[in-house]
Amino acid sequence: MSITLLCLVKGNTTASAFPIDINKDQLVGHLKKVIKAEQPQTFANVDPKDLKVWKVPISDDHVDPLNNLSLEDGEELLAIRKISKYFPESPPEEHIHVIVSPSEATATSSREQELLDQVTSLQALLNKSTHDFDVVVHPKRKPNKWTANIEHATLEGLKEYIRKE
Repeated sequence: MSITLLCLVKGNTTASAFPIDINKDQLVGHLKKVIKAEQPQTFANVDPKDLKVWKVPISDDHVDPLNNLSLEDGEELLAIRKISKYFPESPPEEHIHVIVSPSEATATSSREQELLDQVTSLQALLNKSTHDFDVVVHPKRKPNKWTANIEHATLEGLKEYIRKE
């Protein structure tokens, strides 16, 4: 028998709730896979097994509980149990039934991941000892490319390079 669960990503408002249709005989682990498939952008860097899901019946006219939501009040759904263990009857309509969040260890947003990648590339650039510089010398305004080992580069070396050009 199939049921519809209204799910909400932790931190979002009820306007962002999304329905999941799932068979009650399936495991919570299957529910996690369906949630990941339904919200690929939200959980882009998260494996379904790393999603945490809680049963929290919150009616849609009670937005305040979402603002002060403590998941300790909800029941965490275990991946190895059937959906029917937590929802033996059809859940009430117009309620949030499940709150979803990535586990804290994997909660890196795509923006955070992008920033981490930038830091890594900047560190690699800093560790590189040879750099190319575009140098425009006045009065000729002729662009030159100066390649220098930053461990041994000096202003005198740059002046000598400019005089040669």
